[in-house]
Amino acid sequence: MREQVILQSVAPFFEEIEKLGYDVHATSDFDEIEKLVAQTGRAAQTPMMSVERLDFTRKDAFWAFLMKDGEAIGGAGVKYVDLEGEAFTTYMQRTSRAQYERDENPIAEFAGPVTDMLQGRLVYIGELEFRASHRGNLRLLEAFVKVLQGLSALKWAGFDRMYAIIPEEHLRFAHLYSFTVTIPDALKWHDPVPKGRLDSHAFLVLEGRHLGHVLASARARLKRKRSKELSRKPELASSRQAFQQVP
Repeated sequence: MREQVILQSVAPFFEEIEKLGYDVHATSDFDEIEKLVAQTGRAAQTPMMSVERLDFTRKDAFWAFLMKDGEAIGGAGVKYVDLEGEAFTTYMQRTSRAQYERDENPIAEFAGPVTDMLQGRLVYIGELEFRASHRGNLRLLEAFVKVLQGLSALKWAGFDRMYAIIPEEHLRFAHLYSFTVTIPDALKWHDPVPKGRLDSHAFLVLEGRHLGHVLASARARLKRKRSKELSRKPELASSRQAFQQVP
């Protein structure tokens, strides 16, 4: 995907975030990341994305934060893994054993689509967190995720798949994330299930070659929303004026 296409598609979402009163701060300064993650309201990082536990480098991970009045009110982490021929299932079993401090593999099984789709050069988006007082704005959520996807594509232009892991109850927001494939009940854990994980978690997956279409479609949808809002403004102004004239 050409860099220019990504920039053109993502720019409106930066504008939308600013319009809503926030800024985006992306960083691979891991000391700064630990401080800003705490500001978002997240009590602790997941083992899969822990800056303290994992040997991240600037080449393979970054975080983006929503900033307001100099503080991080939301954020998410992104990491890149080139499996180099290793099966995703083997990779997950091996790394989960270390991350959750198990003597044996903690994952019992994977759904077939996970095995089929996740391979090669992977981008993982995780730890999405907003302060409770800043949740509920779906336009902000969608814009932030699009920025994350765009920044990821700029940093790792040749990635094969992008994926996220979400709780079942968040599937109602999946259309905002614009991943093209949803895999419910994506994996099952051996007892005891690790803290923060559930057998009902779903995987969202997007092929790298489809990201251009996804971003362009989201950009067009945002443009349509803005057009509708502009067309409604005269009606709203007229309604207010009529209301003010009522004796």
